[in-house]
Amino acid sequence: MGAHDAIQTEFLVLRKTPYAESSLVLAGLSPEHGQLHFLVRGGRRIERRGPTPPDLFRVLAVEYTAGRSDLHTWRQADMVADWGALARSPTAYAAACWLAAFTLGNTLPHAPCPRYCHALHIALQRLADSATASNATPYIGSIAVVGACLVYLDESGLLPTYDDNPDDCRRRDRLVAMGEGIADPPSLDENEWRALHQWTLALLQHAELRLPADPRP
Repeated sequence: MGAHDAIQTEFLVLRKTPYAESSLVLAGLSPEHGQLHFLVRGGRRIERRGPTPPDLFRVLAVEYTAGRSDLHTWRQADMVADWGALARSPTAYAAACWLAAFTLGNTLPHAPCPRYCHALHIALQRLADSATASNATPYIGSIAVVGACLVYLDESGLLPTYDDNPDDCRRRDRLVAMGEGIADPPSLDENEWRALHQWTLALLQHAELRLPADPRP
């Protein structure tokens, strides 16, 4: 690929920072290109007939040209998915913000992470569904964090195999499948999900990853 060839990818917005008078710097994740940063000129300007300004927890189909730095400017961006509804629930929003901070603290530019990116999409979809449900699961934040982070560890080669314990190995595989959207969350009570959440955080700490503050109350 030449230096000026167009690159097309999906981009999940995980942070937005005001820049100058009307622009934004967006940080997020691409399955093929890892962590990406875009300068969106005029991104804070709301026009009556223009596109909706980019916001958190949206997936955009972007086309851009690689620049000399890791801050890119896209040629065009179209909405693919919108999980902004998760902000209706403080629990769901706190978990999504934790996952965003974890992702930006532990992914790199030019480092593909297709499985984790997909798991992050699954987690945000579950959080958005819970935020708009009449009978929301109280431990949905734990489900989202456990599923996405175990996939991150597995894709990175950091998740224990538990080869010496078949029961633990099956539980591990079931939770990874849950994170990838292949299986539904297991039927556990709130205390059991809290224990799984704590176990997952311990695995992340053992792997010496950067952890935001725990989103649970």
